[in-house]
Amino acid sequence: EDEEAENSTPLRISLAMPAAFDGLNGSFKDWIRRYEQCALAAGWSASEQATRLGLYLKEPFLSGWDAYAKKKNFEDDKKTLLKIFDHVRPHQALKQFQDMRWAQGQHPALYAAALQRQLNRYYTKESFPEFDDATKAQTIQKLIIDRLKADLPPM
Repeated sequence: EDEEAENSTPLRISLAMPAAFDGLNGSFKDWIRRYEQCALAAGWSASEQATRLGLYLKEPFLSGWDAYAKKKNFEDDKKTLLKIFDHVRPHQALKQFQDMRWAQGQHPALYAAALQRQLNRYYTKESFPEFDDATKAQTIQKLIIDRLKADLPPM
């Protein structure tokens, strides 16, 4: 076993980074999650992720990154940029939840995950301070189940 490990060659994978963020195709929060996963898969350190992030941003986001990111620690920069760029307000998230429709052929789990993402943006601690984590989770789960029952064809 040890000899096998010594003689094996490391596996290299090549993957494409997400398209440059332009603010037109989805939220910054969703985009930066894909960026981070691709960067981690490519073996980039937190410092490399921070310094290379600007390569994947279009204006005006590039200027925002240049002005506010320290470009040393990805986690710190991510928190800073999410505060600036992730402009989905709770009422917008609720509207997006209400407007979502199940597409025939879409796996129900993927539809449920998309619904949950919008509800998590709606039920924030700022908007619903009376909700503890358990109440929030139960409320979201019930809304998703009700929505799946209404939208999916009978099985």
